[in-house]
Amino acid sequence: MTEIRQTTQNLLRRNTELILLNRINRVLTSSSNVQQIQKRVLEEVVQVLDVTGASLWMASKAGDGLVCTQSLDRTGRPFPDAALAPWVLFTERVFKHRQTLLSSNEMNREEAPTSNDSGEFFQVRSLMGVPIQFKDAVLGVLLLVDEAPKRFQQTDLDILELIAASAAITFENARLYRAGQELAALQERSRLANSLHDAINQSLFSAGLIAEVLPRLIERDPVQASQSVQDLRKLLREAVADLREVLAEMQPQRLDNARFDELLCRLADKYAERTGASVALNIDRETNFDADVQEGLYRLCREAFTNIAKHAEATQVWVELVHSHDGVELVIRDNGHGFDMRPTVAGHFGLTMMQQQAATIGATLSIASKIGHGAEVRVYAPEPG
Repeated sequence: MTEIRQTTQNLLRRNTELILLNRINRVLTSSSNVQQIQKRVLEEVVQVLDVTGASLWMASKAGDGLVCTQSLDRTGRPFPDAALAPWVLFTERVFKHRQTLLSSNEMNREEAPTSNDSGEFFQVRSLMGVPIQFKDAVLGVLLLVDEAPKRFQQTDLDILELIAASAAITFENARLYRAGQELAALQERSRLANSLHDAINQSLFSAGLIAEVLPRLIERDPVQASQSVQDLRKLLREAVADLREVLAEMQPQRLDNARFDELLCRLADKYAERTGASVALNIDRETNFDADVQEGLYRLCREAFTNIAKHAEATQVWVELVHSHDGVELVIRDNGHGFDMRPTVAGHFGLTMMQQQAATIGATLSIASKIGHGAEVRVYAPEPG
């Protein structure tokens, strides 16, 4: 019982962290007011990670350093300029090295203590800085400070890096908006919101239902509670994996700088690692497409693997990439449950979106399935230019 309670507490914390990410991503994709977005993000981070304060440092327009655009202590007040000054060198190191940095007990003890606007004094003993990066450019730094020698957990680092990745996309969209590309920015923001919502909403909703009944279930039926804990762990793992995949997909340079056959292999490896299923690959030769076509095909393949993982419960998947005289054919088959292909059956919205995506890049898509006999996705794309 003690082990179940401890596991339950850990999973409930993980569930809270994932809900935080979902909430922050909704904020990031629902407004064009950058200052409002920055403040909301800092409020959530300070509350959930229980630190003294947080701040956002963005590269100046002149390109000669970093400027603190938003700061917040745990009381909701901004830090005065005198409090921000000792953190400049640390944030510049994070910006320069393009990686998350930690510092604990490294502040000069002879420095005058920092004060906030309420007149309270404290000495910062812990710093954690996370770069906010979009493509090859570092836009700024997300900085956390604490008055105690705080030991940040790996989960804290993971959450902050995911938040920073989402924030980078939002800030870049805002830049495009300010540059006059209003329509393009709004369409992209809507697409990002839909992608984030679709990726984790279902898993988090189910996890939340289990988390609500677990305390009562532990007292009444420990055996069933143990099974529910396993179900909760699986749902949260799926939500984390989905969110990471969506954020990785939002970095176009990762697609542009790799051949399509390499990207396909990576998707297959991730699916096998996540589900434990066997994946058989048959790729006849190296392949690369124009950037737009390659990104579209990648999204189609990712959606196919996601559907198999969530719905098919397949133990075997076959992937073929074969060249013909005038094009390339991609086939993804599985031995899962299959589904009813009749148009009158609800729940085929994802398939419609895949058809639209294929048409956008000039490819043809066919999907065949029968209940109890798996499914097959077949994509035909013109020969790479």
